[in-house]
Amino acid sequence: MSVINTKPSYVFVVGVGRSGTKFLQSVLTFHPELHISTETHFFSSYLHNGFIKVANKIGSMKVDENVEQLVDKMFNIEIFGAFWHRKILQDKDRILRLFKASDRSFQSFFRIIIDEDKTANGKIIGGEKTPSHLYHVDTLLKWFPDAKVLHIIRDPKKVLASEVHKDVKPDYPIKKGNIFYNIGLFISILIGWNNAMNLDARYKKKYPQNYWSLRYEDLIHDHENMVHAICKFLNIDFNEKMLNPPVRGSSFKTPEEIAKVKKIKTYLFSKQFNWLFDVLLKRKLNKYGYNS
Repeated sequence: MSVINTKPSYVFVVGVGRSGTKFLQSVLTFHPELHISTETHFFSSYLHNGFIKVANKIGSMKVDENVEQLVDKMFNIEIFGAFWHRKILQDKDRILRLFKASDRSFQSFFRIIIDEDKTANGKIIGGEKTPSHLYHVDTLLKWFPDAKVLHIIRDPKKVLASEVHKDVKPDYPIKKGNIFYNIGLFISILIGWNNAMNLDARYKKKYPQNYWSLRYEDLIHDHENMVHAICKFLNIDFNEKMLNPPVRGSSFKTPEEIAKVKKIKTYLFSKQFNWLFDVLLKRKLNKYGYNS
């Protein structure tokens, strides 16, 4: 049971990819108390060798040698995710000691990773941003019952345009610009967005004090009021620094970049795929205010 008027132990940012999770992460991290770690992909997917998948391939973490091998892979960038590729953790020996001294559960490993990054950045509340952890909110809130989860939602048509504008997915087997690439992106976003909205409805009922969803469009166009609302949900004081976070490689774009995205979107599939979104997701688009 969440205690309503207390600060969360952790804050997790989730959502469909290209929905503004990185921008929301920046807003939160500019609060003097918060640090939201970048993507750990701790919960593995079918496509990616995330933390748990790599650990399970190694074997039981009750065996010292297996823990040592896992830590080696963490520091040798053999786990998928920006967190590992940026080599955010620096003290390998310390991580190994902490892992071995813990109960060696995945919950403890995740807590250690987040806490080490939080402490290194001089903050008191840690957290993490991996969009696909949307599918693991139940586990996150089971592990950390007083944590808070922020789910950022964006118009799926804009998500598709953002996917087209960004660099080629490193794990995507089809060449960018190919019709099959475009169709694959469309189907992936269609299914992912629909599933995300179903989860949003379920989480709202199940975790009314720990889970909150917000629209990317509202965060952009009514930024100050939305930041105030976020702080209220997290039970933290509003800080003006949160209003001007740096924009770095996110789906938050300048007007010039937005124009470029619109041009690409119109050229490739604005009529065909956007029409399909409107038809296939009509009820949910209306519910979230994304009427055509």
